[in-house]
Amino acid sequence: MSGFSNIKHYTNCLIPNFDDDTLAAGDLYIDRTTGLIAPPPPSNPSSATPPLNPNTEIIDCNGLILTPGLIDIQLNGGYSHDFSSPSLTHSHLNHVATSLYTTGVTSYMVTLVSLSKQLYDTLIPTILSSSSTSIIGLHLEGPYFNATMKGAHNQTNIVDPRDANPLDVSQGGIYAHLNASGGADSGGGDSDEKKVLVTLAPELPGSLQLIKTLTDNGMSVSLGHTNATYDEALAGVTSGATLLTHLYNQMTPFHHRNPGLLPLLTLPYDQRPYYSIISDGIHVSQQAVKLAHCLSKKCVLVSDAMSGLGLEDGVHKLGEIVVEKKGGKAVVSGTDVLAGSVCTLDDCFKNFLKFTECSFVEGLKCVTVNPAAVVGSDKIGRLDVGCYADLCLMTTCGEIRKTWKRGELVFEK
Repeated sequence: MSGFSNIKHYTNCLIPNFDDDTLAAGDLYIDRTTGLIAPPPPSNPSSATPPLNPNTEIIDCNGLILTPGLIDIQLNGGYSHDFSSPSLTHSHLNHVATSLYTTGVTSYMVTLVSLSKQLYDTLIPTILSSSSTSIIGLHLEGPYFNATMKGAHNQTNIVDPRDANPLDVSQGGIYAHLNASGGADSGGGDSDEKKVLVTLAPELPGSLQLIKTLTDNGMSVSLGHTNATYDEALAGVTSGATLLTHLYNQMTPFHHRNPGLLPLLTLPYDQRPYYSIISDGIHVSQQAVKLAHCLSKKCVLVSDAMSGLGLEDGVHKLGEIVVEKKGGKAVVSGTDVLAGSVCTLDDCFKNFLKFTECSFVEGLKCVTVNPAAVVGSDKIGRLDVGCYADLCLMTTCGEIRKTWKRGELVFEK
């Protein structure tokens, strides 16, 4: 600590209590030297108010809600940049990170669709070597999918889980990239290390062993793009998968005699996986979003946004797939197949509050606490002492008024 000589004091704000899902008036202190949330300075025994240091910066929040910065663990690109493009650069990643501040997102996982091994070898080192503090890791959505549930992925890049070649999960490959970048630890929760999340189909031969291999090497696994039965999906969770990728979309539909993955949300709480959902009002109906939330509060909102995010209607790319953006919807060109979204995460959050009629803090967990838990990060997603001062100032409707990254103001409406 800096001896309380370089403190930023947020006052006149509502602070979320994630233990009882309430909001309460409070204060927050930031160490501007470290960019971390600090404990309150020592109080004068004769006063209920801590003494002010002349160097303390006072920020009046005007009664608005001070929240952790939002976290998006499935983002394919945005603002004209496609993360699965072979020409991706650090500058592109930084541009997306800066643009996301206007939506309250201070941390995101770069998401790659199913690609060739050559493209993985090109893109993974670029992503994991980024110095952007907004990039918390890499979400590999594929290539180990059920081809019948490929969605907007190029089928030629979908491979058998028993073939370790695309990611070289048994030796070298992604592990070499991770070791070089200081990423994917053994699960210790150090959020300065890049996290890796892999989405795969559990019913395919070799998938269960692959889940164990990935998790043994410090990665997280999600189930998605799958035609699994309930028992096959349960085996994936038992093997170590902790998330379901974009619930309902590209997975076995619920049927009373073949219920698919949805009943996993009713397992005992410590055994059930988290689930991500795209609440853009297009991918999933309002009623289906509310149903999932009624079954389980372990929800993670994701944008699943692609390069057309923030742009006008027109033609864009998602990896090797041509995508048309029209009227707030992104589809594979010439089809009705959804190809990610063009909805920001803060809009997904606002939709979620309306769709489920849950409390503000309940909904807030889905873009802060829960995604941080999925990737095993202990320094984002909360307002605890020692966490990074990634913050948003919001209205009760979820409108973003200000965003701070590690204590520095990066957006003001």
